[in-house]
Amino acid sequence: MPREGQGAYPGRVKEEPRPDWKDFLALVLAAYSLLLPPLLLLLGVLFAFLLLLRLFL
Repeated sequence: MPREGQGAYPGRVKEEPRPDWKDFLALVLAAYSLLLPPLLLLLGVLFAFLLLLRLFL
């Protein structure tokens, strides 16, 4: 049984692990997957508007 003030594992990490390139890549992919659908929707609406404008003028 560990004494008070000590963890159960003697070789534990004392500070939080720092993010590496895999965490950065996951963040980039998450941002990409969140931002791409609204961007494509906006471009599609703009394209449809320009197409309709060209047809009627």
